[in-house]
Amino acid sequence: MKKLFLLALCGVFLFGFSKAFADEPRVSTKDVDTFKDSVEKVKASLSERKASKFNDALGNIYVYVVNIELQETLAEALKKDKDSSLSNIVVTQGFKKYMDDKTADQIIEEAKKLQPELEQYYKEQVERLRKAREARKAAEDASKNNNN
Repeated sequence: MKKLFLLALCGVFLFGFSKAFADEPRVSTKDVDTFKDSVEKVKASLSERKASKFNDALGNIYVYVVNIELQETLAEALKKDKDSSLSNIVVTQGFKKYMDDKTADQIIEEAKKLQPELEQYYKEQVERLRKAREARKAAEDASKNNNN
């Protein structure tokens, strides 16, 4: 009888716990307008600190999707669907995997998983810019030497 009571108590607790989190607002990537509305609803439900983390996660996922994941497929997607906007493709195709039907906490976790690849991407971009500056400086120096 005691085991049955404990089992029932655990069941009630788990049901209540799952119900509490089931009501958390979630992001939808159905289309751009729905995405924007759902992001605003999620933000409105968060504390200031959590909203800041959520914004950072959205930004990191955006950079990842646009610059790493969809880089090769964006041109193809635009060719296939000429009426679609770039933002619609990013939201419906790129964000779907990382944000669709997910809560703020889940999206923050998704962004954390992408962090190593983002750091590598940023390092590569910094190196690319450094090389471009060096090449520009070398060209300017060569031009100055030719003019003298």
